[in-house]
Amino acid sequence: MLPSYPNMSFATVYKTLEILQKLNLARMLSTGEDSFRFEANMSEHQHLQCTCCGAIMDISVPNEESLTASIEASSGYAIQKKEFYFFGLCPECRKK
Repeated sequence: MLPSYPNMSFATVYKTLEILQKLNLARMLSTGEDSFRFEANMSEHQHLQCTCCGAIMDISVPNEESLTASIEASSGYAIQKKEFYFFGLCPECRKK
């Protein structure tokens, strides 16, 4: 159960998260249809998401820079932002 804070509304929480995003101290991740998650890890990283329980894990993809360079070279785009999501079953759900 979450602790109770007097005079704290969800609007206050979301406004605070919006401010943190503008200051580049947090970012919002889409985790599915109308579902979002906020994280404070602003380093370059990717995500694994379990398709059964919804758990999300941060990972680093080896050679990600060369993949980005290859996509830029083949498309002519100048990549400014990227998000990688990998989906599968987490170890706990695989046991079931």
